Amino acid sequence: MSRLKQPTVQQLNEALRLRKKIDALQKETASLQQKLDRTLGAAPASTKSAGRKKAQKRRPQRAKKLAKKAAKSATKKKASAPKHRDVITQILTQSKRPLNLDEIIEGMRKKGVRIKSQNPKNSLGVRMYTDKTFKKAKPGYFTVAR
Repeated sequence: MSRLKQPTVQQLNEALRLRKKIDALQKETASLQQKLDRTLGAAPASTKSAGRKKAQKRRPQRAKKLAKKAAKSATKKKASAPKHRDVITQILTQSKRPLNLDEIIEGMRKKGVRIKSQNPKNSLGVRMYTDKTFKKAKPGYFTVAR
């Protein structure tokens, strides 16, 4: 039995470089083939690109449906309650002291604002720390930035 020679690190690196180059060239070849097919109006050479073309045909229809849905919901939202930012600003300005998240949520509920979040305290915390309308008075307490 003969033993196979183990490749050196240098040979492995060279093989890896060549494999990457082959992969890049194969990708480029596939891209050029698709461009050629589109230019000539020919049917795609592989089944993969045929599936992609079907998906591209469906996309505009899906986009139209989503646009209609968004337009409907936008008209509903315009007639709905004021934005949370405005309500929070109102609650904080009416308060004579900085409020924590629980107090702000309670104030929103008293004003009849619907909070859809499963974890309103986390959602409100993210808003309070990132929205420049509000500033941190002390750890966990917020006021309106002036």
